Amino acid sequence: MKQSWSYSLAFEPPSPVVDVDMYLPWEESSQILTQSLQVDSGADMTGVPIDVLLTLGARPVNVLSVFDFNQRPAEIPIYEISITICGRNFEVVRVVGIRSRFGFLGRDVLREFLVELEGRSGETSFSDDYLPP
Repeated sequence: MKQSWSYSLAFEPPSPVVDVDMYLPWEESSQILTQSLQVDSGADMTGVPIDVLLTLGARPVNVLSVFDFNQRPAEIPIYEISITICGRNFEVVRVVGIRSRFGFLGRDVLREFLVELEGRSGETSFSDDYLPP
């Protein structure tokens, strides 16, 4: 299945984004929140705004020790959620909770798709027909 999204004008310059359905893996009747996440091939893990995670009722399952951009140590919470992209379900994904309006989709999920960034037309395409080796 292939699906495309327009670049988001919320960023300057416009940025590739993808709509992601998020819900709790352990709740049968969990609400589903759809969020546009920035495509970030430089991120090891996916990051979701803490406000979105709290709205879902997600609970932290771990803490990750990192260094911020000023090389100061910091700890960020890790949550487990389920996500669906292009009709493909990922039952349990560990995501970092971030203090931002915008989340990002990292290589932990991106590696499962063929991702095409068409800068001139301002479109991002995801295809799950590609299966990584």
